[in-house]
Amino acid sequence: MRESIESIRYLKADLKRVWGAQEPFPFAFLFAPFIWLTVWSNIYYRVGRALYLLPPPLRQLFSPVRLIQKRLLQLATGTDISERADIGPGFFIAHNGTLVIGQGVRAGKNFFVRQGVTLGGDGVRSGHPQFGDNVMLGANAVVIGPITVGSDVIVGANAVVTREVPSDCVVAGVPATVLPGRSGKWADKKHTLKD
Repeated sequence: MRESIESIRYLKADLKRVWGAQEPFPFAFLFAPFIWLTVWSNIYYRVGRALYLLPPPLRQLFSPVRLIQKRLLQLATGTDISERADIGPGFFIAHNGTLVIGQGVRAGKNFFVRQGVTLGGDGVRSGHPQFGDNVMLGANAVVIGPITVGSDVIVGANAVVTREVPSDCVVAGVPATVLPGRSGKWADKKHTLKD
């Protein structure tokens, strides 16, 4: 039950991050769901995750609600985020559209994704990717298989990552390789959640 409540607290952190990334204006929280469609993805994911983390009898009771809310998310935003994925606070989706996050994915805080990202199993090895804190995934990036992506990593657009990625680096290409001399520390701090 405590994990369900924590998931809702993470939603608050997600929304603060969305508002911090936009031009601030009075009462932004009232208009955010109507202006930024990505907010709906966060809301549906966090509510679905909270329902999934309920004790088994309650989870079964709310199972139809989870299924309906997941389908609504897919129809409204083109986003498919499994409620079994474990994503930390500060989750930020830059643009909705064909975003797929599989059921075993784990990510730390300040997880930033763009449109077209696919995260999940590779169909050969069992397992899903695990991400550290402050990871940014470029448009159409694919990260598959039971691999670990370290903290402070930037994955370039259209990169295909199938191997371990160390912390504090930038990876790009097909297959993805570490770009020498590049740091994964984000230059744009307005997209990071403060401690």
